[in-house]
Amino acid sequence: MTVGVGLQLVPLLLGSGYLPLEAAGLAALMGLAALPGRMLFMPLMARWSALPLTGALIAQLSFATFLFHLAEFKLVAVLAAALFGMASGALTLARTEVLLSFYGPQVFGSVNGRMARSVNGAQALTPLGVGLLFTVTAAYTASLNLMVALGMAAVLLLASAGPMNSLGRPASGDFPRHR
Repeated sequence: MTVGVGLQLVPLLLGSGYLPLEAAGLAALMGLAALPGRMLFMPLMARWSALPLTGALIAQLSFATFLFHLAEFKLVAVLAAALFGMASGALTLARTEVLLSFYGPQVFGSVNGRMARSVNGAQALTPLGVGLLFTVTAAYTASLNLMVALGMAAVLLLASAGPMNSLGRPASGDFPRHR
C-alpha cells in the first residue's frame, strides 16, 4: 500500500489541480510524518500488544488512502498525507514486533528474511499494477480502492490470528515451529 500511494500521490495531486510545489510538499509531508509515527509507536506498545496496534496502523493507512479520494480539498489532502506517513513510519517497527510475537527472537532473522522476499516482490510489482489500473480506467479511483480493500483485508487477517496473551504472543504460549 505504501508504494502504491507514494507512487501515484504526486500525479494524483497534479491531476486534482495542485501546483507542482504543493504536490511535492505533500509528498514530503508524508515522508516527514513517518518520524513522529516511529516515535509514538514504542509508547503505544507499552499499552497495546503488537497485533492490535498493527491492525490499527493498517486501518489508519487504509483510511488515509481513502481520504486521497478527496484530494481536491487541501486540508483533507494534508490530513491524509500526515496520517499515511505516520502509520507508514510506525509500521516499519510494527512488522518486527509482530514477527517477534509469533516466532520469537530465536528464528526472527530467518523468518524476516523469508518474508522480505515476498514483500520486496509485491513492492516491485506494485508500480506495474497501479500503472495498468490507471491505463485501463484513466483515473486513480480504482487503484486507491484496491489499496483500501487490501488494507482492510490485512486488518481482518490480523484479527483472525487468534487470541494473544498479555505479552502479545499467541495465547497457547507456543511459538509456531520454524521450518
